[in-house]
Amino acid sequence: MTADGRRPGWENVDADADQARDYLDTVTRLDAIQASSRRDYELLHAEPGSQILDAGCGTGDDALLFGDLVGPEGDVVGIDKSQSLIEEANARADGTTTVEFQTGDIMNLSFADGTFDASRANRVLQHLPDPRGAVAELCRVTRPGGRIAVADPDWETCIVAAPDADPEVTAAVTAGEWADTLNPHIGRQLYALARDEGLTEIEIDPTTVVFTDFELASEVLYFDGRLEAMQDADVLSRDQADDWLEAVRRAGADDRLFCSITGYTVAGTVPPPDDT
Repeated sequence: MTADGRRPGWENVDADADQARDYLDTVTRLDAIQASSRRDYELLHAEPGSQILDAGCGTGDDALLFGDLVGPEGDVVGIDKSQSLIEEANARADGTTTVEFQTGDIMNLSFADGTFDASRANRVLQHLPDPRGAVAELCRVTRPGGRIAVADPDWETCIVAAPDADPEVTAAVTAGEWADTLNPHIGRQLYALARDEGLTEIEIDPTTVVFTDFELASEVLYFDGRLEAMQDADVLSRDQADDWLEAVRRAGADDRLFCSITGYTVAGTVPPPDDT
């Protein structure tokens, strides 16, 4: 949730570009997320000189990190459907020669088979109507023996612990269905998607992000949006929503708040073509 209480519209980012950029920056700057991005480089078995695709690159921060790591002999391509985010990524690149940003669709990548040594999609599949098709495209554009990595949260792992908050309301609010994303349980499904695409040497890397600050937890975990959606669906009354949010806010002020969300990165090796 952004500062004015609205969740970015991921189905049409360019209509809400400032909100999307601010949200992405908030998440990307979290210590756990930065550590996870650096870990992705290892899971991709990338090294200086590697050719890497970052699909759904957003504002480009991870692609720029990978560009530094692959060095002048390597190349990183970042794509995103949002023209506004690609413009922001190019501005942040500031003349970097190892990273190229362009608009593109993960469902229909404009690259030849086997173009890249490694490909990744981070916090992208949760928003797609066909995650399986996206993983297949990543495999197609990655050479046999190369690596792909997909990462997403599992919104059912959301935890909010505030001493005075009604536990039944807390359980309802933190249910995955109110996360306002197409695939709230995609985190737990990534392993099966990787297996279905025939990936080998699969590694699974969990990342848990912890919040004790109310404002940060509220923004990343969409408290306002969840409560609004639940009221619209007659799951919560206005008084219940207000009381719950105030109890969570008070826990934050008293340094008694604990919140978390867990995401999973699944990485694997692209198999050789099936010649049978």
